Amino acid sequence: FSTGRLLPPTPRLQRSTMATMAARFAAAVACLALPVMGTSVTPIQKVIQLMQDMKAKGIAEKEAEATRFSSFDQWCGDQKRTKTDEINAGTASIEKLAAGIEKAPLSRSGHSMGQ
Repeated sequence: FSTGRLLPPTPRLQRSTMATMAARFAAAVACLALPVMGTSVTPIQKVIQLMQDMKAKGIAEKEAEATRFSSFDQWCGDQKRTKTDEINAGTASIEKLAAGIEKAPLSRSGHSMGQ
């Protein structure tokens, strides 16, 4: 008589099921390794080729970016030196003019401020 419940699988049934699944998996892998429609490239080989192409493209882009960055870094360094030199020259000019103003005698003949 049956209670309507399924009994747990026996160890023999479990081994049989696992063997069947392993055989199916091996067959699937073997199918992937076979040439597709008469070509000499398997899907796995195609994936490997695509990954190698992607790696080569990434390396090329990295090198191009390194070159662009090097040029930009050089430009930034040049601009920093130029601007620093211009600021120093301007500061020196201001100091020189301020010293000249301090040394200049005040004119009382109407050219002074307030008259």
